[in-house]
Amino acid sequence: MVLADQDSAGSSSGGPAEDFSDLDLLEFLQTGVCDRTGRNLLIVVSRNYPAKMLRTDRVYRYLRHKVDSISAAPYSILWYHTTSSYWKNCPSMRWLWRTYESLPSQYRDNLCRVFMVHCDLSMWCAMMAVCPWLTSDFWQKVEWVSRVEFLWDELDKKQTPVPSFVADHDRVLEDAPLLDYGLIANKEAMGPTPM
Repeated sequence: MVLADQDSAGSSSGGPAEDFSDLDLLEFLQTGVCDRTGRNLLIVVSRNYPAKMLRTDRVYRYLRHKVDSISAAPYSILWYHTTSSYWKNCPSMRWLWRTYESLPSQYRDNLCRVFMVHCDLSMWCAMMAVCPWLTSDFWQKVEWVSRVEFLWDELDKKQTPVPSFVADHDRVLEDAPLLDYGLIANKEAMGPTPM
C-alpha cells in the first residue's frame, strides 16, 4: 500500500489487470452475499478502511471494480459503521461527494437499499451535511439499523457475515442503549444501574 494524500475520485483507470489483492485483504468492501430477495449485497466495513494510508484514486478504481461486479442488476449495501472514526476511516467528505457524482448512473439507479448499522453522531452529522445534495429517492433507500438483529428481516442471518467487533458492540448496546445515539461516550459513564 502506498501512502498518499491524493484527493481525486476520477483518476486514470487501472485497467482490468490491476491487482487489488492487498485491498481485498483489508476486507472493507466485500461482495458474494445476497439479501432475502436475491439482490447482490455490497458490504462496507468502514472500520477496516485506513483512510490516511491509501491512495484515493486507487480506492476509487477498487470501488468501481467491486460495484461493477454486482450493479448490472438491483443490489443493496450493508454498511457497518461500528466503532469507525471520521478521522481514521473516512477519506474526506469532498472525496466521497466527488466519487458519488462521478459514479455511473447505473450504480445509483440499481441501488435498492442501504442498511446503515451502528451509525454514530459523527456519521449522522456528515450525512446531514450532504443531505441537501442527495435526492429524496436516495434517502428513501436508507435504513438506519441500531441492532444487528433488525437486519434479519431483510438479510439471511446464516449467509451475512457479521464481524466479531460488530457483534461485540451490539451486545454492549443491549445493556447501554444510550450509546446508540452518542448521548453517552461509554458504558462506564452511565453509572450503576438503578434497581
